[in-house]
Amino acid sequence: MSTTLFELFSIVLLGLGQMCIMTGYDTQAICYAAYMGACLIAPLVLHILSPKWTLFLSSVCYTLYHIGFFYLNNYYYYISCAIMGVGFALFYTGHGAFLTSHSTRETIQQNSALAWSIACMCMLVGSATLAIIFSITDPSTKLAVDSNEIGRINSDLNVTHDNPHSYRQFADREIYLMYGTFTAISICANIIFILIPSREISNCIEGKNKKNTSFYKEMVGAIITCMSYRIPDFGLRPTMAIGFCLSLLIILFITASVPAWSTVKPNNDVAWLIQPSFTISITIAFAIGMADSCVNNTRNVICALAMPERRPQTYAISKFYQNYEGNV
Repeated sequence: MSTTLFELFSIVLLGLGQMCIMTGYDTQAICYAAYMGACLIAPLVLHILSPKWTLFLSSVCYTLYHIGFFYLNNYYYYISCAIMGVGFALFYTGHGAFLTSHSTRETIQQNSALAWSIACMCMLVGSATLAIIFSITDPSTKLAVDSNEIGRINSDLNVTHDNPHSYRQFADREIYLMYGTFTAISICANIIFILIPSREISNCIEGKNKKNTSFYKEMVGAIITCMSYRIPDFGLRPTMAIGFCLSLLIILFITASVPAWSTVKPNNDVAWLIQPSFTISITIAFAIGMADSCVNNTRNVICALAMPERRPQTYAISKFYQNYEGNV
């Protein structure tokens, strides 16, 4: 196998592995707290193990989380959330190290975009899985309305509606089907990371400096990959500028189209400038996916090139501050 094909094969497997472990996970505050703390020790784990086995260990953390839904109780659930938070930190640190050990200075931008676009298929796979499961379950278990509880909540919020609110109620069979499928998919990630090549390519970024040691995102990843062949360093400043402009437009659109108190309580207030609609919501979601992809690809490239001697620490610190901001 030629070096180019080996590099492409390794990056595709990296993206598929991320897609499998990200399909069906849920997040809680305890998960993010563990994630933030584990970012500080993830580079040490990477140094002791290797990118390949760090990725494998992270995928096992996701599998343990999914298995817990077969024997659900408070103790295991919160412990597994913390374990998955550790898995987050290990994965992103191992992901960055593996990416740089299988990319050159010329290919890091398109490889980062390719891996990220494949990984974001987890949203499509997860949605398709839920759609199939919901279609084969008993319709009578799909929707339930507790009028007394809804009335109490509406009374507390001083909200009145002509139609009662409804909530989704999952039967045990649905939970077993969902998390049985997600467990199987995460086990596929375990297998992928066991089989993923550990040999570095010649002239890779990592080797040069080693010392003693949802549909929207897919589309943007493909665009960055194509443009990187035509425009030098497209994955850096141009992509960063696109992400910044999109983020600014998203903030403006959300501010103009969402009523002021909608993030606090249900209401029938009028929006500031633009009336909310299905089209507006889809457009904003589309832009959020594109901006997120731009930001993640730019961060991957910058972390790979800015501090070559401390690359794992750079990845870990970048995720630490991202998660810290989310917790705040």
